[in-house]
Amino acid sequence: MSGRILVIGVAIVLLWQGILSAAATDTEKQLRKNIDDLRRDNAKLVEEMQMQGGALSRLEKSNLELKKQVDRAAREAASRVKRKRKEKKAGSYSPDKAGEEESAGEFILYKELGNGYFQDRQFEQAITAFEKALAVDAKDAGSCYNLGLLYKHHRNDTAKAVFYLKRYITLAPLAKDRADVEYLIRMLEAKGPAYP
Repeated sequence: MSGRILVIGVAIVLLWQGILSAAATDTEKQLRKNIDDLRRDNAKLVEEMQMQGGALSRLEKSNLELKKQVDRAAREAASRVKRKRKEKKAGSYSPDKAGEEESAGEFILYKELGNGYFQDRQFEQAITAFEKALAVDAKDAGSCYNLGLLYKHHRNDTAKAVFYLKRYITLAPLAKDRADVEYLIRMLEAKGPAYP
């Protein structure tokens, strides 16, 4: 009988070792799977970080270009001021001509700023710059078009979007995209503020 108990005991120990060995193997497989999953996740995160780094680099280049444009416009304005002073000393100064030059420079500055901000996705600053450009030259169709799109997509202000888009059509009646803009105006007017 004791031999039988011994055989049963050995069988139980062997069975228990098999169960523990299988459990260890399953645990090891699960750990390896988890490690592989973590490696894949890590690779994805590294890829995302590289993409964001590239986007940041492009944004920095764009900001640098915008800064160059602003500096160039400031130099041009300073040059105009010097030229006006020289003309005053020489007696050939014309206030009308100087005012026109100053307005043109100011308009170009604000329009370029608006375009730069728009490209950099700095929409609030773009709106401000385009509005200032229109304050200098109320007949600029491009600024009206850009403001219409900015008010529609960024601020979701249907009334102002329609106002600027209609003004664009009035200022540029032969625009190639006239039919598209008129269609957009009709959709905005029909849907109201809820139009996406």
